[in-house]
Amino acid sequence: MEWQATHVSEVSKKFVIKKCDYISNLESVLKVYLEKSKSLYHSLDENSQSLLLVKSIIKNFNQTIEEGKSSPSQIFSLDTLVNEMRLKFKNVNEIKAMKHAAKISANAHINLMKKCKPGMTEKDIETELRYFFNTNRSVEAYPSIVASGKNSCVLHYIETMML
Repeated sequence: MEWQATHVSEVSKKFVIKKCDYISNLESVLKVYLEKSKSLYHSLDENSQSLLLVKSIIKNFNQTIEEGKSSPSQIFSLDTLVNEMRLKFKNVNEIKAMKHAAKISANAHINLMKKCKPGMTEKDIETELRYFFNTNRSVEAYPSIVASGKNSCVLHYIETMML
């Protein structure tokens, strides 16, 4: 679902973001930043539209290079580096606990998919999730966000009684 605010300034105020813009301006904003960069570090999926756009902009820069301007000559994906660093600082027991927690969370979500029915509210779904954790002698690793419809696009959405 698309953002319903009338102006990006509303987003800046609501979420305390210093700079934001419309997605329709993405290409022009990227051009400004890429023109000033020697290297690009990203965490985008290799087939994402955003990364394809970045690569296209760089290719066009390189074909029509003007004096005094440059584009990133190196592009690095941070995923491998960050994942390796995350594992380097975990001991065997921490990794084992994380795998166990992931299995519990996956089973909880599978259970929710089976229980979810038309007419249930977001609160009903959250209650089912908590019930699953309680009956399996476990707790949420992080607060769950249960949202539907236009609310499902807001990461830190506050619950309603709608579904």
